[in-house]
Amino acid sequence: MTSVHGASQCTDCHTNPADKKQFTCISCHDHAQAVTDTGHAGVANYKYDSPSCLSCHPQGIAGTVSRPDHAMFFPIDTGTKHATTQCTDCHTTPGDKSQFTCISCHDHADAVTTPKHANVVGYKYDSPSCYRCHSNGMAAFDHSMLPKPPNCVGCHQAALAMATTSPASMHVANMFPATCESCHKSFTAWGPGTTMDHMTVGGTASKCETCHTGNLSKATTSPASMHVANKFPTACASCHTSFTAWGPQTPMQHTAVGGTKATCETCHMAEFTAGTTPFNHVAQKVSAAACNTCHTDFTTWNKFVHNNNCYNGNTLRGHQGATCAQCHTVATDYTKSSCTACHSNRGTNCND
Repeated sequence: MTSVHGASQCTDCHTNPADKKQFTCISCHDHAQAVTDTGHAGVANYKYDSPSCLSCHPQGIAGTVSRPDHAMFFPIDTGTKHATTQCTDCHTTPGDKSQFTCISCHDHADAVTTPKHANVVGYKYDSPSCYRCHSNGMAAFDHSMLPKPPNCVGCHQAALAMATTSPASMHVANMFPATCESCHKSFTAWGPGTTMDHMTVGGTASKCETCHTGNLSKATTSPASMHVANKFPTACASCHTSFTAWGPQTPMQHTAVGGTKATCETCHMAEFTAGTTPFNHVAQKVSAAACNTCHTDFTTWNKFVHNNNCYNGNTLRGHQGATCAQCHTVATDYTKSSCTACHSNRGTNCND
């Protein structure tokens, strides 16, 4: 056989006849440990033992590692970025493969590379420094080396500008702060699904509508929730005080839509139409635009001002137990009333 080990006998390497898995590369070679260790200085995972020898020299050739096997140090096999690289391209010192360069064949000028690594702890413009972060030959980055907190935008200014997937993700237009780590806790991806820390954009004082215009227009679950049609103000925080959900069941702050001057019927026409007991608004031909004439309380419809000279709604004047029908005897016309139903000695005017 013409290989380097063509004259070797089985027992030269397999010294244990009962177990061919056991072998030695040291017994017949003049590889004194003092010499071999020096020649492998800087080689990752090197050990002065036979399995270690075989892992780098499977073909039995000194100083030669196959491209697939070279992946334990650096990927140069077919399909990798360095597939066409020759040994001497990186290992420029003959006889010492522990010496290598990443700069000789790459267009990484110091003036370009160094500013891009301004925030990288321990960065140096030399090959060992390159290899420390880019041992797989890719432009990957070990973010754990960054100071706390990191200056993300120092490297990712372009990513900030490209965040335009939705109105809520438009970082530049929405004037999001450049303290990326406030929301982005992972170094593997920016999002989507990144939890928004609303405190970084002002908390309850933030302009919600800047990002959530879509949510505003989609609020159509019920007539009362139709924000656009009802001309609700865009001061979302007036009603929405939680950052976890918009609602439903968000308490309505009526002062935000005009208070006692609000056009109640815009949202509450259903309640107006259904109001038949004790007073049928539709049958009595009450104007739907006149809700706040009687109803001045935003917590319930049942409280109302009895706007009539005879019945004082503030003092009640002894009519606390009276029902509507006792005075308004014509069920279809509440504009007509009578005091004589109870006060037979009175005239048509209660004050007589």
